[in-house]
Amino acid sequence: MVFWLDAVWAAGGTRVLNIVRICGIFIVLFIGGCVSNSSLENSAARIPMIDAHSQASKYVDLDDIIPLMNKAGVSRTLLSARRGLSWRKISSLALANPERITASIRTKGGIYRDNSPRYYRRLNKQLQDPTFGAMAEIMIYHAEKRKGDAPEIDVNFAEPQPAAAISAARSKGWPIILHIEFATLPGDEKRRAEFMGMFEEFLRLQNGYPVALTHLGQLRAKEAGRLLENHQNLHLITSRSNWYAINQAGQPWTEVVAVGGLVPAWRDLVLKYSGRFILGFDNVWREDWGWFYINQAHIWQKVLQSLPPAVAHAVAHRNAERLWGLPTANVP
Repeated sequence: MVFWLDAVWAAGGTRVLNIVRICGIFIVLFIGGCVSNSSLENSAARIPMIDAHSQASKYVDLDDIIPLMNKAGVSRTLLSARRGLSWRKISSLALANPERITASIRTKGGIYRDNSPRYYRRLNKQLQDPTFGAMAEIMIYHAEKRKGDAPEIDVNFAEPQPAAAISAARSKGWPIILHIEFATLPGDEKRRAEFMGMFEEFLRLQNGYPVALTHLGQLRAKEAGRLLENHQNLHLITSRSNWYAINQAGQPWTEVVAVGGLVPAWRDLVLKYSGRFILGFDNVWREDWGWFYINQAHIWQKVLQSLPPAVAHAVAHRNAERLWGLPTANVP
């Protein structure tokens, strides 16, 4: 059945076909492609996981987050506010759970897109709160999603909004986290090539300072390999890059994990650049904080256990610990 699914996908079959999704979920959740709760609890090889990029809105009950992390086997989450949730509530959650939550400074939103003075006031207030330990993703290009619920954002690296957040991250010693969807950039190939040139120039101008792309920038393996080889400061966050998340999103996210495990081209890159991949899930919507999250975490736990231990621990938690200065993670 796994081979049949792979054949359908290789032939260009759409991944939103219900029969493929149902069969794939059945295989992973019930035949052992995914790690069940019981097998995780009984596994001596269980690996601590840090989620380097997730978000919560006013529609998420913050009291549910730690119990969900426990079910998912996630040791720590770098968490930011979005969509009506006050950043102060993220700060309070991190203050109450310092061993589990790292508060990330929010940048995104309408006031960021519009370059409103309110954006800079909010940014500075968060920077003055000692509870925060990370800068959340800084929007460069984000395609519209959910019919405007997540509108398009298109800003240049040098514009004041990202420049302020980038400068603040550097002043705190935090990695610069960028959101760029290379697969959905508007314009023709020439414009996309020009944008890639600007991105690479940005990487060079950081003089070795760490930069990470959420969702692996929607890059394909060949392009990611070229960038990783040429820019030693580039890191890739794995959010939304497993088949289970992609099937349900309808977005051109990069598939790093297929039903059968790591895609071979990506496995080669993970083994070669193990210090440059960072685990992340990017819970955004209310429905993300539930079984959607738990199942993805179990898929990733199985994938991590298929890797050499040093590589698995680097991707799962040690790279995040090094980049954000976090304490050593333990299995929850």
